[in-house]
Amino acid sequence: MRHALAGGAKAVFWLNDDTEPGPGALETLARTVERRGGAAGGVCRLPRSGMPVYAGFLRHGRGLRFVAAEPGREQPCHALNGNLVCLSRAAIESAGLPDARAFPHAFGDTDYTLRLHASGYPVTLVGDATAKALPNNPGNHASWFVGETTAGRLWGDLGRKTSYAYLPAHWRFCTRHWGWRGAAACGWLLAKRVPATAVLRTIPRSWRRALWGKRSSAWETERLIREETGR
Repeated sequence: MRHALAGGAKAVFWLNDDTEPGPGALETLARTVERRGGAAGGVCRLPRSGMPVYAGFLRHGRGLRFVAAEPGREQPCHALNGNLVCLSRAAIESAGLPDARAFPHAFGDTDYTLRLHASGYPVTLVGDATAKALPNNPGNHASWFVGETTAGRLWGDLGRKTSYAYLPAHWRFCTRHWGWRGAAACGWLLAKRVPATAVLRTIPRSWRRALWGKRSSAWETERLIREETGR
């Protein structure tokens, strides 16, 4: 981003390595940013099922709720996944660069776009800007109880920088944007791992899937992603 600005860029794109933009997607985002300013993001979907895996977020309680705009619609958001995003030069110059020290990977995109929105810049999800996406880390979309997650992975993710559970980044993100309520949410992230570990180590996966599989939207998401990525 620093290099692009030094070269005189009027806008900067974020494009993730697991994302393939559809025809005209980049141009659509660039036009949206030229018209509205701030940041504009696209909707990234699994190639076969069409399920959205990266899009935008609305603030909800002490967290974020995932949203995906339909074709022909522009959805005002509080934050965006960074897989397919265009940012205006004015917004970047005002907000500065992403906080790479606090967020070396996980949460860097959502933190940055949340800060843009809080500074008064529009953050827009554009339904006509689409991409195919095969998540390169399916574990970030995993169901704890009925998916492929192990107790070791559950705790190991706390120290894995590419995980949404990476504890230093998670703590900074939650407390920066939700204060003491965010601290409580981060504490709950740790606390609930204890009973979850007991379940994972004592109840066979086949039993867990029989009991909870049909009611778990997280398992449906994980299953589709693993089928399409082959992981």
